[in-house]
Amino acid sequence: HASRHPGDPYRQAVETLRNIETVIATARSLRDGTGRPIGLTARETQALLKVYVRHPEDFPVVQTTLDEHLSFPARCLYLSGAICRDNLLVEAEAVIGGGKPS
Repeated sequence: HASRHPGDPYRQAVETLRNIETVIATARSLRDGTGRPIGLTARETQALLKVYVRHPEDFPVVQTTLDEHLSFPARCLYLSGAICRDNLLVEAEAVIGGGKPS
């Protein structure tokens, strides 16, 4: 894994969403042996995100960035704390699922 955009919480947040959206796109493209879709549908995709922010002063930019760029329904929990890679300012864990958004 290569960290990108050192020192830039905005661009790291956008990159994080791009990575999550790639996983969602893959899940939407899954097919069974007959070619029938078995993955998530765009209408049903929803997520739970746990977003870690290294510096509390970066919370506003990270939260605003995610609010403006999320392309799927999500509930976000923002936490402040140490992140395993020193050059990351933002990191997220996501649980993606199907079902009707609540």
